[in-house]
Amino acid sequence: GPLRASDVVYPKPRHEKFSFADQSLSIFDGDFEIVTKFQRAPNPPLGPGFVTGKLRYQACNDKMCLPPKTVDIRLPVLIQ
Repeated sequence: GPLRASDVVYPKPRHEKFSFADQSLSIFDGDFEIVTKFQRAPNPPLGPGFVTGKLRYQACNDKMCLPPKTVDIRLPVLIQ
């Protein structure tokens, strides 16, 4: 494709101990950003387009964690 992910920057996680886990877990809660940096391919087609990918996450509350889930993502981009 015209763009290739070159780096992903995650926020600093918070560590919390839950009764259902032996060790503390690294968690993100509230609103947070995951920043992905892209590298443009040589001579890409210019103009609007989309970046597609997959996001894998695991939702937890103070009693349990649900099984991990993967969702497809599609984000609009403008290549200039």
